[in-house]
Order: sequence, then structure tokens, then C-alpha cells
Amino acid sequence: MLLAGILGMAGFLTFVPLYALDLGMGGSRVVLLLFAAVVVGIRGVGARIPDRLGPARATRIALALSAAGLAMVGAWRTPAGLVAGTAVFATGVALLTPAVMTLAVQGVAPRERGAVIGTTSSFLDLAIGLGPAALGLVAAAAGRPATFLASAAVAGAGLLMVVRRPGWK
Repeated sequence: MLLAGILGMAGFLTFVPLYALDLGMGGSRVVLLLFAAVVVGIRGVGARIPDRLGPARATRIALALSAAGLAMVGAWRTPAGLVAGTAVFATGVALLTPAVMTLAVQGVAPRERGAVIGTTSSFLDLAIGLGPAALGLVAAAAGRPATFLASAAVAGAGLLMVVRRPGWK
């Protein structure tokens, strides 16, 4: 689930500077600032949101927002689509990691939490390390908008994993 959501972030951060230029924008400063402001703002001000919603529900919402935002960026090929999709996507990114980490340590003995967090966070590393390369193949074959649509599909697949997992609240 973490890989499914973070792969989109890795691809977004890799390809949005070029995509913004493709859309006729003068660069990606505004988009990247918006992304950072939303993520930091939600994690700072709304740090307890995953606790209040419950980690499984927060994970579902995070992956749904991530998929929707990435789909907006890839399908609505205008500066407005990029900005709006970024706001939605960043909201999902902000909720995802805290929610997934909370899910990971549920029911785990305190002496095993470090190993669980280490294993779970390795999927973050895989997404950041392999995501841009894999999405580069998509960009080469189908264009930059396709990288965002492919990332949306991966986030959607992660959402299906959470929805199909019985007993997660």
C-alpha cells in the first residue's frame, strides 16, 4: 500500500517539472510549492486525522485521493488541471504514510515494531528508487501524461488491496 501511493509521488516529483513546461507554464515552482504546503500543512495541523479516522479508513481515503489527483493531472492537461490535481494528490500523500505506518504496527509487540516499521518503510524506498525509472519507460512509450495516469492506476490497485482486506477498520 505504501509503495502504491509513494510510487505516484516519486513519479510526480520526477516528471512534473517537465510536464509543467509541456503545459506552457514558466516552470513548476508554484506546483511544487503547493504540493509541499499541502503535505506539511496537513501533517502539521492535521496530524491526528489518521488517528481520528482510523488507519484503514485513512489509508483508503489517502489512496483514493492520490489516485484521483494523479488522474486529474494526467487527464486534465491544462495548468488548472495540474494545480487542482496537485492539491488533491498532495492531500492523499499527506495522509498515506502516517496511516500505513499505524496499520503496520497494530497488534505488534513493542519489541517488534522497529522491524515492522523498517520492513514497511522499505516499500517507500523501493517506490522512490524504482518508480521514476519504471515511469520513465511509460513516458517514453506513451508520453508524460501517461506517467500520471499509470501512477493513478497503481494507487487504485493499492486502494483495492485495502478495501479487500477483511477486518481493517
